[in-house]
Amino acid sequence: MADVRICAVGDNLLHDLVLDACAVPGGYSFDNIYAPVAPLLRGAALAAVTQVTVFVPDAAEYSGFPLFGTPPAAGDALVTAGFSAIAGATNHMLDKGPGALRYTIDYWRENHPDTLLLGVHTTREEAGGPTIAELGGTRVALFNYTSMLNFHLRPPSAHYLIDLLKPRYRDRIRRNLQIARKDNDFVIVFVRWGSEYHYVPNDVQRGWAALFAECGVDVVIGQGTHVLQPLEVQKRPDGGEMTVFYSLGNFFSGQRELPRLL
Repeated sequence: MADVRICAVGDNLLHDLVLDACAVPGGYSFDNIYAPVAPLLRGAALAAVTQVTVFVPDAAEYSGFPLFGTPPAAGDALVTAGFSAIAGATNHMLDKGPGALRYTIDYWRENHPDTLLLGVHTTREEAGGPTIAELGGTRVALFNYTSMLNFHLRPPSAHYLIDLLKPRYRDRIRRNLQIARKDNDFVIVFVRWGSEYHYVPNDVQRGWAALFAECGVDVVIGQGTHVLQPLEVQKRPDGGEMTVFYSLGNFFSGQRELPRLL
């Protein structure tokens, strides 16, 4: 198994403040806001970002908090900067209804087919399983879950659209992770969890982390709290180690308080 360099950042969360700053005649351009990180992503076999919000085709639907709708140009800019994997399972995926989520999935597949889209699906057969990345001869299984959907929204009957980290799915999650451990060289879980603006992981996060370790996961990359949380290296039952980044915080957003900028 070769050495593989992987980069990851936290939430790309485009509030009204960001939309206003990126408006140009005839539309939007987000290239300038991501350009400073592009040199850091060069040479990475995989560069992942959490795209928190759905894309919408109609400019009348562009909006920030609390029901986000983002111009697709933001996705183009992420790819231009060098991101090659999109963690899509977030609490805002139904802000504009299941139709907007399906539009977002289609946008990525049609416009950037080489970009890996994680955690969201259009068919039941795709749901829950890993996305496999072949990185320099190394097979990496990528999972992406969210533990929450916005409180004011109910999931659609087609619940397979989003991979959910819920107790009722625990056995299925365990089974999928164990299969991935056997069939791949490396397993990474991207997960949206935790209590917003809390600087330490809660008991629910630690409980899921214990399950991930039991299943042989190598790295857990968390976000969703909008602030940094600790990094831990945990011993797995199989004798290996699992690195847990409990939260990477925000990557780019309209939140301006200092802890949310770290």
